[in-house]
Amino acid sequence: MTTPVVQVVTSGVSWPAIVAAISGGVVGLAGIGSTIWVATRSISAENKPVLLADKRRIYASFQASMDNVYVAIDTAQTYGDGAEREQHFSDMRAAVTTMLAAMTELQLIAPKDLRNLAADVGNLTASPDDSRGSVVG
Repeated sequence: MTTPVVQVVTSGVSWPAIVAAISGGVVGLAGIGSTIWVATRSISAENKPVLLADKRRIYASFQASMDNVYVAIDTAQTYGDGAEREQHFSDMRAAVTTMLAAMTELQLIAPKDLRNLAADVGNLTASPDDSRGSVVG
């Protein structure tokens, strides 16, 4: 006994199968693309508060260091004599060094106008304060 053989005759390309495969691929790529897009937007949104907090910390640090320089300059120029006055000048130079470090950090994140103002403040503190030379050296 022989088993019957069924012969299948195809007549060319099966376009519905090709269209179905292509549309499935396009839908898959669109899904992957939208997932990436949503993920990057989410990460960006999460970073904004962190970046804002960093900017505020840097600005506050610079402002506080400028305040310390002001007090140190006033103290050094007003109070004490001899060794005490020399200590005041040493404190003043340390405060200016701290302010210059804070200014350097501010220069990295601030807009151009604010960078220029900070540089002007730095130049003022480096100007001569007495016959011995500048505040920082």
